[in-house]
Amino acid sequence: MKILRKTNLLIMALLLLGFGPRVLAADLMVAENGAGGAYATITAAIAAAVDGDRVIIVPKSGGAAYGETLTIDKSLQFLCANEGQQFKVQGNITINPSNGMEVTFIGMYNLSGSIDGSSSLSAGDRCVVNIMNCNFEAGNVNFNYDNYKLNLVSSVVNGQVALRYGRVLGNQITNNGTAVGVGTDAYPTNDTIWIVGNKIVADYWSGGSYAGINYNNTSQFFYISNNYIKFEGNYNYSGRSSYGIWVSGNKDSSVGRNTILNNTLKRIEYTSHSQNNVYAIAVDNTPANSKVDLANNLILATSSFTIVNGLRGLSNSGVVSSSYAWMNEFITTPFNGISDDGTNYTSSNTTIDTDGRPAGGSDCINAGNADSIYYDIDLTRNDIGCYGGSFTMDNYFPITGAARVFFMMAPRRITVGNTLNIEAESFDR
Repeated sequence: MKILRKTNLLIMALLLLGFGPRVLAADLMVAENGAGGAYATITAAIAAAVDGDRVIIVPKSGGAAYGETLTIDKSLQFLCANEGQQFKVQGNITINPSNGMEVTFIGMYNLSGSIDGSSSLSAGDRCVVNIMNCNFEAGNVNFNYDNYKLNLVSSVVNGQVALRYGRVLGNQITNNGTAVGVGTDAYPTNDTIWIVGNKIVADYWSGGSYAGINYNNTSQFFYISNNYIKFEGNYNYSGRSSYGIWVSGNKDSSVGRNTILNNTLKRIEYTSHSQNNVYAIAVDNTPANSKVDLANNLILATSSFTIVNGLRGLSNSGVVSSSYAWMNEFITTPFNGISDDGTNYTSSNTTIDTDGRPAGGSDCINAGNADSIYYDIDLTRNDIGCYGGSFTMDNYFPITGAARVFFMMAPRRITVGNTLNIEAESFDR
């Protein structure tokens, strides 16, 4: 398997993704009891491998797991031997990084264990960790360390995801506390951290304040789009707060912009929970040169489980603007420190199903910004919420494990006669 990244492609060339020549590497097989001369453990295969090798793992009979604690200090790929299936492991995985190292997991199901970077890395090429079509039944994905790049794609995580640089695309993430946390990297760039197309549940937390997404990174810009976030109040802890999206620090630069676009945020309803320090989107402490654009976001609460502020901005020196935010009547104060430009609406009749999709007749349909750059993929006006625009959640769910092109950027508008360039990232087994 190789990762093809940041390649500018003509639209016809995009059809060729995944059919290029394979980089030569050794394939090390792992099978139950070493069947057929394979390695009996993943640990043994790692010890025998060299940079660039692939470790191909045959699922054990009856769905049994390889019970191992793994430490990886080489550029390796870990793949399931059976297309469309997952190999099971049970144990923690530690990445001991070096500059330019790249570790990839595709088709892993971890029954009980986390994957973690062991330490920060000095300046130089980043250590890249790709996690695709994987499942962490009870464990975290933690790369809250300097100079990594995390690509977390089409995976299920019952735990926290933490990073300082990379992409979180099309995952299902559930945690008691902050679900996705982004910290500051020691090596700033003018790149963008993408958090797109995820289903996120941030359940109540018995400690400090928490969020579905907490962005506190002053090194890169952010693009938070088309996420469905369900979040709950901080039960029985006065003075603590809970958020759907909480930007508590961002980059002090006018070179780029920060975007919160087409997200759906809904407060979870628990009969015994009445804590009220609940905020849907909060953008706080922006520096003077920062620009944060909010558009086409859907925010929903109920009469019994209200949201204090739909949009909150505190101690901001930069520019924070909102347009086409749709809220229902159960938002106590829709705007606090963020101005209403007249395009927002605070009495929406929208209801959603368990997947966050608006019911027929909801007024958020075809109600977003009418500019063509926001059009839905059927070329109609933007639907407010996570199913609107070109990054619609329909691109990512259901998670099938079949996707190969996992990230693609194309211009929203192109002048007649110009070349259409597409930037895409894919993987090829």
